[in-house]
Amino acid sequence: MTTRKSRNGVTPEAVIQNLISSLDKFASEGIRPSLTYLIQELLNYFMLKERQFYNEANSSTCNGFYQRNLALSFGNLKLNIPRVRFGNNFRSCLLPSALLSSFLQKPQR
Repeated sequence: MTTRKSRNGVTPEAVIQNLISSLDKFASEGIRPSLTYLIQELLNYFMLKERQFYNEANSSTCNGFYQRNLALSFGNLKLNIPRVRFGNNFRSCLLPSALLSSFLQKPQR
């Protein structure tokens, strides 16, 4: 079985291994991570991959992230929303539409 690598050298298997390591660390500290944590980490990863595909298709480059909280019935997700350097056309398909954007809140500092 071949190992797939993205342009930045991170494999999907490495992401999953990192998530499992985080869960093991929480367990060793007596903390039980919630479903909220798992969904948050997966959404952040999927948005990162989505930006990577967008950049490859549009010859764009990465331009960091901005943080938003997404309020859901089972908890708040702390999302790192990826940005692109050129053009403002990139929007993750995982985010709510403009109609629901009131659920995305800037984090309190």
